[in-house]
Formats: sequence, C-alpha cells, structure tokens
Amino acid sequence: MQPTYEELFHIVEQLQQEGKEKDKRIDKLEKQVEKLTNELRKYVNENTSSGSIPPYLKKLEDTVDRYAKADEDDKASPKENVRNARPKHIDRKEHHSLENPTCPDPDCKGHARRRGTSTRKRIVIHLQLPTAETVEHESDIYECKKCGKVFSAPVPNALPRTEFDILTSVFLSYMSIRAKMSVDDMKDMLHLFGMDVSGGSITNSMKRLKEYLGPYYSELEEKVKSADARNKDETSHRHNGKNFWAWVIATKDWAYYTIERRRSHKAAKRMESKNGVDVVDGYSGYNKLECERQRCWAHLLRRAKKPIYQFGEEESFRDYNRFVKKLLLLYHNAKMDGKNKKLTPKLRNRYDDKLWKLLESAPTEGRNITRLTNYIMRFNSEWFTFLQYEGVEPTNNRAERALRPMVIKRRISQQTRGIDNMDSYAMQMSMYMSTRLQGTDYIETLSNALKPPVPSMPYES
Repeated sequence: MQPTYEELFHIVEQLQQEGKEKDKRIDKLEKQVEKLTNELRKYVNENTSSGSIPPYLKKLEDTVDRYAKADEDDKASPKENVRNARPKHIDRKEHHSLENPTCPDPDCKGHARRRGTSTRKRIVIHLQLPTAETVEHESDIYECKKCGKVFSAPVPNALPRTEFDILTSVFLSYMSIRAKMSVDDMKDMLHLFGMDVSGGSITNSMKRLKEYLGPYYSELEEKVKSADARNKDETSHRHNGKNFWAWVIATKDWAYYTIERRRSHKAAKRMESKNGVDVVDGYSGYNKLECERQRCWAHLLRRAKKPIYQFGEEESFRDYNRFVKKLLLLYHNAKMDGKNKKLTPKLRNRYDDKLWKLLESAPTEGRNITRLTNYIMRFNSEWFTFLQYEGVEPTNNRAERALRPMVIKRRISQQTRGIDNMDSYAMQMSMYMSTRLQGTDYIETLSNALKPPVPSMPYES
C-alpha cells in the first residue's frame, strides 16, 4: 500500500527537522574543534622548535628513525667506554693491611696469614668539598694633601660593596647562568661549603657584575651588528610580574642578548644593522629594517605541515598535500644547489621565479592554502637570500638554540627583580653563550673581565 500525500509530507518534514538538528550539531562540533585547535596552537605552532616538543607528542616513525640513526652512528664511530675507563692521573696511593687477620667466614673465624706479596688494587674517587674562609680585611685610611679627599686602601680580589671575593662571585654566576639554578638552590649549594648567606646577598653580587661587564657587552654588540650574517629572535621574559621580551642576535661565534619592555618595531630597530643579512622569522617588527633579510624556512614548513582549519572535501586535502610536497622539494633542491653551486644573485632569482610559478599553480579554494600562500607572498623575494650570500642560513634555528637556555632558566627562576639585575643577567648570558659558541671557558673569561684593579674606596666615618 502506497503512503498518502499527507504521510509523505509528514515524512519529509521529519527528515528536514533531523537535517536541521544534525546541521546544528555539526556547527557546534566545528566550533569546538576550532576552539581546541586554537588552544593547542598556543603550545604547538610554526614557531615551536622540534626540541620543545616532548617525544611522546612526536610521530612514532620519526622517533624510531631518530633512534635507528643514532644506533648507526654508534656503530660507525664507537665511543670510548667512559664508565669503565681508568683515571689517567693518580693523586695519591694508600696501602691497607690487617693487624690480626681472621677468616671472614662466620663458620670458620680461623687465623689468616698474608699470601706472599700479592695485593689487590682498586681506584676510588674521593670528593673533597671546599670550605669557605671568612677574612676580616683592615685597610689603612689616607687623606689627599691637595683636595682633602679621604679614602682607604682597596681590598684585593674582592668586588666593591659585596661580601664575596671575585672567585665566589664567578662561581655564583656559573651556578645561575650555566647550571640555571634559582637563588634558593644557590643558597643550598653554598651551605655545603659552610656559607650561610641570604638571597639578597647573592642577587647583589650578581648585580655588581654589571659594572665590570659593560665594556665587554658594548664591544660584543658592535661585533654582532657588524657581522655579515646574523640570526635574530625574541621570547618572553618575566620581570617584576610583568611581561618583558628577551631579544637575541646570534652569529657563528657570538651571541648578544638584551631585554626590552616591548615586542615592537622600535625594539627591533634598536638592534638594527645597516649591512649584512638578518635571518628572521615572520614577525612583522623586522619588516622595516634596512638590511637584507632571509625568512626562516623552518617556520614556513611547520606552518605548511600543520594546517589549522578543517578540510571540507577529500579533494581539497589532496590538493593541499600535493602543494606542500612541491614546496618541500623546492626547498630541498635550493639547499642542494646552495651547497654545490656558486652563490650568486642569478641563482637566487632563479629560485624566486620557481617559487612564484609554484604559487601560480596552487589551488585556489580552501582556507588553509590561502593562509599558506598569503604567508609566502607577504615576504616575497626574502626566501632564497641564502643562495646569494655566504654564511646565511635558510632557517633561524641558530637564534632559537641561543634562546633555549633563557627559556629553561625562565621556567626555573620565573622572573628577575630590579633593572640592574635584569641588565646584568643579559650581560652574563651574552658572555656565557659567546664562550660556548667559541669553545672557551666561561669561568676563565668572566674572571679575566673582573681582573682590573679595584679602585680605592671612599672612606665613610
């Protein structure tokens, strides 16, 4: 029996109502997905370096390939067995013997005699904790016959207006910058040496280093700004509960840090260089700098591999993937030509043309492809600068690696207090990272910076 017209009309109304309800549910789910995606992008986005992503969030095949490559490297170049290696130098020797030797077997307890001249050798490493020495310095007071100024003899190997000598101040800087320890942890470390000091004394000693590192810091700024290739980046820094920004200029041998109140074009302008090439990410604050720029391919490829919008159709998803694969191949070929061919403006222009042709062949529909192509065209002619100039890298990974110690320190110490402490921290970080890049010793370099004679102290009655 066929349904009547009224029954068919009722069925159609039910289907339309169900369709509306499903459309509402789909819209609600899409909004939730977009909200969760935007929340996830706070932690994983094109600016997130690979080292900042936990291994359990990375693809399994990438982790397996990385471990397999590490095993191959170990087989190709076997490393020295450090665990079982014998110390190369023996400081002293001790001989041990028993006056009345007896058998260690509890059922025997028999008398024992020495077995010829045979001995058993065992190397043991003993740790000797240093002890702190509190010294009272008494300085003679002098008066100038000409102007009447009264002053006292300086205390050698000690920084003015601190209770620590130079060696202790250097050790505190090493614990803070290299070991990334908080002030409370530094207090506990000094307690092992018999020193009970306050956190204020430690921060005061660190602040005083600013008075000695100023010339080194200014010279370092000139060196990095005059380099042919520089990597620049920035990250947040907490100071007195407010959000500041730590900026870095990194080269092959030097690293310069400065902490500014804002993340703005004016802050980027203060670190501007007239010559050379700046390797930067997509932050718009670098757009108006006068020198040549190389945009970071790592940021671009991370953005390409992680689209933020949902794909409406399977065809648009396949078209997007094909475009991304062509972009990856273009970047790979550019790197190979950069290594094997002579770097010239002609080579750079050739790849600029290839990139433009790739953009012309890109799909025209889809929010993800529009977002990606707009990002590429925003920095037109700045993607292949590394094919024209020596020493220019296609990625900004050097600056990101230079910022990583500051990010780890930020998680431990949370923030800095006082402008002088903040500036001193930037100076010490600049010296530490520069010595690390050059393969020199930070303690020795900092000690040499503090070696100039301490001026005579004005006498206060």
